[in-house]
Amino acid sequence: MLNLMSVSGLAALLLALPHLKPRYGPVPYFLTIASLVIGYFSLENELWAQIWDGVREMSSIILLLIIVPLISWVLREENYIEALIILRKIYLIQVSVSMPV
Repeated sequence: MLNLMSVSGLAALLLALPHLKPRYGPVPYFLTIASLVIGYFSLENELWAQIWDGVREMSSIILLLIIVPLISWVLREENYIEALIILRKIYLIQVSVSMPV
């Protein structure tokens, strides 16, 4: 199970970086490259083991980084919020019209 989490986290990182828009790309690329360079010079031979353990430790955050974009994608596709606001406005108008003064 832990190996599956590590593989999933690394795959998500490697597959997500190329899909970033140029406007959003520099910071994640910089952070990823900087962490690899710092890890390489400070850990030398243990870099791969540290990356593997680090991805496993960050499993809850990786899950959050996968789930949140999926939810926002669904909300962008369907106008749930606008439909709810319109229904609430209609309800408030009907209630205010039917109330005696």
